[in-house]
Amino acid sequence: MEILNEIWFDILIHGLTALNDDIFLVCGKSIKDSKVIVYDRNRAAVQEIVALSDKHPLAVEACSVSKCIYVLCVDEYLKCASVLRLTKDGERHQFSISLWVSGLRLPLASTIVSRNGRLSVTHGLDPVIIDVYSANGSLTLSVTVAGFRPIHRVIQKPDGNLVLGTLHGSRGERILTELGADGKIQRQCKSSLGMANVNEADEHGRIVLCKSFAEMELLDTDLNVLEFAGNQKNESWLFNAVSYNGERNEVMGSYIFVDGKSLLTIFRFTEA
Repeated sequence: MEILNEIWFDILIHGLTALNDDIFLVCGKSIKDSKVIVYDRNRAAVQEIVALSDKHPLAVEACSVSKCIYVLCVDEYLKCASVLRLTKDGERHQFSISLWVSGLRLPLASTIVSRNGRLSVTHGLDPVIIDVYSANGSLTLSVTVAGFRPIHRVIQKPDGNLVLGTLHGSRGERILTELGADGKIQRQCKSSLGMANVNEADEHGRIVLCKSFAEMELLDTDLNVLEFAGNQKNESWLFNAVSYNGERNEVMGSYIFVDGKSLLTIFRFTEA
């Protein structure tokens, strides 16, 4: 593992993603105070605050295929979730905001973008609905999954299979379950890391479970735990958000501290 960069912010980061040279952060002391901030890597400074009117952002996901940012939001009454799509005007360098998906079921909702540009939206609670949208906004797949609660993350593999990240039991064990196109379970993996973040790890389709740099697991495409070395950090600070940037083949993770600051760490898994 290679640590690429560390950036301190005087704000609380709850979600993050990256597109080109910009890092998009969901920040705020609470949901109703949250906003999307754009950080410019080249200038090493906050470039813009994106106004979302009466929407409160929960998470952000970048799509390198359609060159846009998806923002998972709730309304001002915290009763209904939706997904907004942000695209930047090439000449004016301003963001255009459009409603992409609406009417999502709460209390839980999450989003992730696959490498081919498909947006997966997970919403509801037992049963959970997983909707997959193409880059042009058309619904290509809708699956209702019962018996898994709660689902915190869904990763769509290149073969179309879905990997569900859930919690199980009183000890809060993290379970990864791969479902085929027929909805049948292909394989499962149990982790002892509890509330670890689940995300893609690298360009090879591997998956990382991050609780902290001291507690981390790397899985292959068949959900087998891999050994890896070269971890330069051993802090027990807990990640509150993790995101994979396929354009640069790097992982971003953030911690938040009681003094209102956040540390964003960018790292990469390297071959021996």
